[in-house]
Amino acid sequence: MNDLFSLKGKTALITGSSRGLGFVIARGLARAGATILLNSRNNDELRKKAEELTKDGYTTDVACFDITNEDQVNAGIQKLTEKHRIDILINNAGIQIRHPLENFSYADWNRIIQTNLSGAFLVSKEVAGSMIKHKSGKVIHVGSLQCEVSRPGIAPYAAAKGGLKML
Repeated sequence: MNDLFSLKGKTALITGSSRGLGFVIARGLARAGATILLNSRNNDELRKKAEELTKDGYTTDVACFDITNEDQVNAGIQKLTEKHRIDILINNAGIQIRHPLENFSYADWNRIIQTNLSGAFLVSKEVAGSMIKHKSGKVIHVGSLQCEVSRPGIAPYAAAKGGLKML
């Protein structure tokens, strides 16, 4: 039964994986046999998490770049693909800010949309070329129920996750 879910020989990039759900996903994929590429903006956190996985016997690498910065994404993915073939991309990075709609600043709106939606687009776009070239790959976006059933205080988050669902 374990072979049915084996990811041996596969490499997975997980954005926002230095903590929280992203790290849990990374650990789960590592347990299934995948090589794990951790990503976040914080190199120190990434290194600590990579060490933790390595101590547990898993193969890891780190990619420190800001998913909302196109130049950093392009350079980061290029550097990764020089060493690894990315078979799986998990777009997990995200942020949440809660305010009534009338109190949201345009800057906060943009920050949420850029992180939760535009960042997934940028990373997917850059990874897709390699996946198309190899005629293989999976892109998984971590969504939210909030794209279906929004509630007060999270309008930009719900809009971003709705967009991510359609992406």
